[in-house]
Amino acid sequence: SFPRCLCGTVFLNNTESAPSGTLCDTANKYWMLVDKTVVAVPRSSDTNPDIFTLMPNRLMDKGNAVYIGIQNKDLCLCCEDSGGQPMLQVKDKKIMDLYNNGDESNRFRFYQNKSGLDTHSFESVAHPGWFICTSPHTEEPVGLTDIRGETHFTDFCFELK
Repeated sequence: SFPRCLCGTVFLNNTESAPSGTLCDTANKYWMLVDKTVVAVPRSSDTNPDIFTLMPNRLMDKGNAVYIGIQNKDLCLCCEDSGGQPMLQVKDKKIMDLYNNGDESNRFRFYQNKSGLDTHSFESVAHPGWFICTSPHTEEPVGLTDIRGETHFTDFCFELK
């Protein structure tokens, strides 16, 4: 069993609001942008986690899909095929463009699913069964996995800022 995340609880509904905050896994590693890669780092006095925006997808009927953007950077997370396997990448994309115009490829969409008392997972809409994950090791890239709860963390807390 993993230690419980210390972050606050926020669950989105499909509204016009777009909360912003930090994301951390259940081992209290926070997401930070380093050279256009999101990595998971332990919280310390030297840590300055990036602020992420979870923008509701107003064009989808099914599920609680969101776009995940990095605040004030015009960057969003997306799933790209790499050698037949999905890979999480950071792309130059304005989150409001996705909100207003949609994403026909679904590469930028993630289902936000409640996964615990104060956690949720992010499943790729373009690649069902693939979830955003962090490694048990620090300062490694945030990625994707199709195996939940074994070697990688797939449950995250969102702390409003």
